[in-house]
Amino acid sequence: MKSGFGLYDPKGAPRGGLTVRERARLAVLCFGALALLGSLLYLVSSVRGRLAKEGRFQVPGPTSAPALPPRPPLDREVLLRETRDATAAERLDLESGPLGHLLAAVENLPADPFEGAGVGEPDPGAIGKDPARYRGEIFRTRGRVLSIETVASDPSLPCRPEHGRGAIRREGGDLVFFAVLRDSGTSRDDFVRLDGFFWKVFQGTVDGASATAPLFVGKRLVPSVPASDPVRTLDPSILSRVRDETAAEKERIEEEPYYHLLSFARDGGETDFAAAPELDRERLDDLVAAPAAHRGGAYRLFGGLADAFLRYPASENPARLASIDVGWLLNQATGVVRVDAPPAIVPQGLARGDFVWVHGHFLKSHAYAAVGGETVQAPLFVARRVTRYEEPRSGFGRSMAWIAVATTAASGAWFLAVLRRERRQAAEWRAEVFRRYRERGFRSPSPPRAPVEP
Repeated sequence: MKSGFGLYDPKGAPRGGLTVRERARLAVLCFGALALLGSLLYLVSSVRGRLAKEGRFQVPGPTSAPALPPRPPLDREVLLRETRDATAAERLDLESGPLGHLLAAVENLPADPFEGAGVGEPDPGAIGKDPARYRGEIFRTRGRVLSIETVASDPSLPCRPEHGRGAIRREGGDLVFFAVLRDSGTSRDDFVRLDGFFWKVFQGTVDGASATAPLFVGKRLVPSVPASDPVRTLDPSILSRVRDETAAEKERIEEEPYYHLLSFARDGGETDFAAAPELDRERLDDLVAAPAAHRGGAYRLFGGLADAFLRYPASENPARLASIDVGWLLNQATGVVRVDAPPAIVPQGLARGDFVWVHGHFLKSHAYAAVGGETVQAPLFVARRVTRYEEPRSGFGRSMAWIAVATTAASGAWFLAVLRRERRQAAEWRAEVFRRYRERGFRSPSPPRAPVEP
């Protein structure tokens, strides 16, 4: 008869320990439990890893926050209360209190250049109809200087410092007056940009004639350039002005061809990038050896972002670009490549380490100062399209997930089957023991009792 728990030896002592077969079964059950636990852990980690990876791509976000100019402390109540421009006589007068308040406020405007996000062009017609509605609002305007003079400070009016006054003929042909806090060396016929607050409708004299126009108060006049038409096709004569032969030339980026190519990237016609070559080591060597021969050429670039695209305010340019997105592409074969793009080209949410395809045009061999201080050379491309690279799923992860599920289900079914078989065998053993006891006329053995002392 098989020995086991619940039975006693002939001396009445309970049998101890497990048989070899019971130990083997227990070991198999432990191994199955460990396999089941490992499968569950692998399945959970796989699902969590995939959800985390896909969630990172689903969270949109700008490449960098737009450079919103901070609003200087401005009391519009003072302007509305003390400014008068309803009649012709009131438009001839420049109230010293509001003018001094505005000249003090423009001192806190950010240093140039700054991206004028939220700063629009003024509408002289709308301002003339309802000047109080726009009083104290900041605007950005460009045009050619018609007149400029310096107004000395008045000791009797300490709130009004020395400043410059004049008039500008805007690109649209209309007239605006201005008052600026600082002299930037501007003279008549210079093309300038003015960022300033609308104050009042003013009546002054321009070239000996009386004129009425909005008056804006700003920090200073910034040298600018007239706007150009959108670039539909690249002009080789403009691109030929790029210089990248010496180290000094490589560190400098010529603005005219640079913004010419950026304007083409934003406004140009379709380019067949499917036929464009992909930048590899051999083509990179060709670019470095003869950059002028490949100027403006279309290329396809692939790599990981060494850093996220960052948005920088653009200097004054004929393309009227307010900002530029700059990124660095890293490829094991080509090294580091600089990629510049106009706004709205780079998709949102790109982060460092993301892989992208770039369709762009080569501009020049560019040299820049690395983090360690040494000068490093990298080709500069202007992107027309930036696409996030989605790695195709090979099915390996899905296969492993199905294997984990199948293993878990099989282990669970096997574990339940083993438990049911053990329970059935235990019941059969107990029935067999009791049957033999009944056949032999024995009662169930009981442990011996201690003798009772007389």
